[in-house]
Amino acid sequence: RIRIAVRQRYRILPYLYTLFWHASRTGMPVMRPLWVEFPKDPVVFREEQSFLLGSALLVRPITSQGVDTVSIYLPGAGPWYNWYSGTPTISSSLDAAFTLAVEPDRIPVFLRGGSIVPTKQRIRRSSAHMRADPYTIIVGLDDALSASGMLYLDDGHSFRYTEGEYAVREFTATYDARSSLLTLKSLASAASRDEASYATAERLERVVFYGVARRPSMVRLAVLTSPSTPPSADPSLAM
Repeated sequence: RIRIAVRQRYRILPYLYTLFWHASRTGMPVMRPLWVEFPKDPVVFREEQSFLLGSALLVRPITSQGVDTVSIYLPGAGPWYNWYSGTPTISSSLDAAFTLAVEPDRIPVFLRGGSIVPTKQRIRRSSAHMRADPYTIIVGLDDALSASGMLYLDDGHSFRYTEGEYAVREFTATYDARSSLLTLKSLASAASRDEASYATAERLERVVFYGVARRPSMVRLAVLTSPSTPPSADPSLAM
């Protein structure tokens, strides 16, 4: 069971690495109380059982032995998704928590609707062995059928990022329910476009969408170098 929990942590290392980069730039903590993201919700100021990793993942740790259910409060108006299955869960209504049956080998984790989380899914013995592994992007659509996220990249071990050897990619995703068209855009972030340059052989292998009501008829990927330039690659994949 401990091995499963450790593997889950390794899978989200790209997301955690991005959060630590963001913390170094803004001071925003990686591990956050719920009221940081939902300051207008009075309920979260009393919440002491759950925490957020960044803005995208809500974690409800199990700290007692023999527990088979836990109480969870999901703030905000949009949907939350079970991190493991992608099953949507609506936000808690009437300022009340809901009861969740828990499995002994899975820590309850929920993906916030409107978020994109970069992951690496290959099982390795250490993070060093993950360096060349491809990325899997997890997309959780919100009520407007859109999502956004970020990925920070550098060599992972030197201080060359202080000399501009890093890159930041911003991701946006949309789903057009009428045409059943899924679109994912990748753009060099303004945070690094003018001051940083980093080449990597790492690639995007898979994109997983949560919140799509039916099988899309087409998927479009747009890789942009800047907001004003046309895509350098725009393949449309018929489903």
